[in-house]
Amino acid sequence: MSENTSQAVEVVATTVGSKATYAGGTATVVGWVASVDWLAVTGVLIALAGFALNVYFQIKKNKREELESLLRTKREQEIHEYKLKQMEAGLNVKQN
Repeated sequence: MSENTSQAVEVVATTVGSKATYAGGTATVVGWVASVDWLAVTGVLIALAGFALNVYFQIKKNKREELESLLRTKREQEIHEYKLKQMEAGLNVKQN
């Protein structure tokens, strides 16, 4: 799966998870107020599923961003070392 597709899936899943959490919470309140036990229980389960979906994709996002940060830091360090070698090579030139 390409990076753009992966990010699109994450955005959609996070949106669905968020809406499921709100819908589940609303169903729970409505079920509790109306004394409809099955609606309240179903609402709680939907809200928990939405919350779990959000947590899952947030963990994936954090891991991806941490890896990107490590790679960026490594690349910057390599560039820095390369520039230092170039400067040292320029300083070691003998003049006549």
